[in-house]
Amino acid sequence: TVPALIVLLFAAMFLVERMEWPGTHSVELPGLVPANSYTQAFLWIRLHTPPSAVFAFNPDFVYQPGENEQGFRALSERDQLADDKDAGIAAVIPALAPQWAAQRNAERSVDTMSDAERRAAVLPLGATWLMLPPSTATAFPCPFTNAAVQVCRLTP
Repeated sequence: TVPALIVLLFAAMFLVERMEWPGTHSVELPGLVPANSYTQAFLWIRLHTPPSAVFAFNPDFVYQPGENEQGFRALSERDQLADDKDAGIAAVIPALAPQWAAQRNAERSVDTMSDAERRAAVLPLGATWLMLPPSTATAFPCPFTNAAVQVCRLTP
């Protein structure tokens, strides 16, 4: 009965994991293309953008369906303007709150802005690249697009 209980527990854990993180493999092996579209984009960014690149994107990006908290900074090894999950550090270090608010608020509507508005909002804050939904209209060059995002160079 112990082996049956272990198998039942394993099956339950597997089903919960599949429901919690759809579109992400349980185990990802080096050299294989990740199943998650966001992970694919973040790894493309790591390989094809300069290490000094700073990204701007919707501050609640991490809550998008399928993003599965992949960790943009960790996977892409690139910086980004402040987003909603960075509020914690601003709460712990109040001196950072004005900078956090300025960056987060500047990119709040970046998905729906015109290119001129995007440029005016995030370029002065140091952003050099954008990550937008694939359906967002832009004239900026976007060398990577998949089902989740388009990665676009922010031109001055």
